[in-house]
Amino acid sequence: MTLDTFSDDIKLGLKDLERNMEAMVSESNTKSTRHIASANEKEKIFKEEKKSFLEFVTHRLSEFEETVMKAKPVSDATEEDKQKYANALDGSTAILQDLRTWIGSIFDGLQAIMQQFATWIKTKAQTCVNKIKEIFQNMISCIFLKRTQK
Repeated sequence: MTLDTFSDDIKLGLKDLERNMEAMVSESNTKSTRHIASANEKEKIFKEEKKSFLEFVTHRLSEFEETVMKAKPVSDATEEDKQKYANALDGSTAILQDLRTWIGSIFDGLQAIMQQFATWIKTKAQTCVNKIKEIFQNMISCIFLKRTQK
């Protein structure tokens, strides 16, 4: 094998590699565009669900408030009835405070999980990029080692 033939083989191999890489990039861009559209749609669904959740919670809190307020004694009620109502208000306030703490804990946990997930994805993506880079470096090394040994 002459140096010119060897050089031509490398050029052809690199051209093939370039075409394949261009096709992969093009396919990746197409998938990426579909993924973005899908992510945009999912973001819209997420925001709608959040709005629905807020409306649900607001409605349920209003119902709770109505129930508590219905127990309010009339102006000429006995001291015992007024005290029972005051106790009911204390209990209802404590329930709301506990509920707020509980919901806060749930959201803290969700945020921690999402942060771990985002970190995991970032780590895995970097690992994939490094592996692909390593594979191409090994391929190039093997190609040139085999060519020089012939």
